[in-house]
Amino acid sequence: MKSIEKKRLWMFIAIAYGVTVLMSLLMIVGKNNGKDLTAFVNVQMAYPMCGVILGKLFLEKKTKSSLWLDISQFL
Repeated sequence: MKSIEKKRLWMFIAIAYGVTVLMSLLMIVGKNNGKDLTAFVNVQMAYPMCGVILGKLFLEKKTKSSLWLDISQFL
């Protein structure tokens, strides 16, 4: 694997799984206090998507013309 691919992979893993683990700790505290946790569950489904988007945004070289094309993919 190239260096940039390794960085993308680690960023994806950190966001998709690391943030999920950290938020799960908050969910445990919320569950013990009887709080409504539906927002946490809904947000956790989006973490893998966020990992992919942030990997693309931060770790790809962009020109002005390719930046518009990349942004339009998310709309």
